[in-house]
Amino acid sequence: MSLATHRPEVFQERAKAVVLVATAATAVRLGGPASPEFAARVISSPFTTRALKSRNGRFLVRSSFGAQPVRAHVELTRDIFASCDPSVRGDFVLAFSTMDLLGGIATIEVPTTVMVGSRDTLTVPKKADQMVATIRGSRLVTLKSKGHMLPLEDPDAVTDEIVRAVKG
Repeated sequence: MSLATHRPEVFQERAKAVVLVATAATAVRLGGPASPEFAARVISSPFTTRALKSRNGRFLVRSSFGAQPVRAHVELTRDIFASCDPSVRGDFVLAFSTMDLLGGIATIEVPTTVMVGSRDTLTVPKKADQMVATIRGSRLVTLKSKGHMLPLEDPDAVTDEIVRAVKG
């Protein structure tokens, strides 16, 4: 999406198909009603890092998953998030809260699939609907009872869509 927005000539030259998995093209407010700046400070704080690394840290990322997550997947997500440099986590929250890639994705003219979990609480299904409404001819795939971590929750479905895109 960023390539289509900021380097459309490169995108048009190289992209033959697109599969967008559990993402959004416009601002996502992480941290609920808190300001993005406050949310960024919290997510980048040493307290959050310690909490993530604690025995019960997996509960902090549990909401990223759908109805029946595999505990090892939740723990992997927690470990990856805890290992990420705290300043990067904070910058991500700020960037996510202001992004607007709709103009760029509106120029996409290759076959495009947008995948979302019906229980995604981060890049919610209405964000997927927005992308599908913006990208002419795109197709929406909603995975029932899945959350934001689609490559972990249903790797076969994600792989199938990538293979479909590659084969045309």
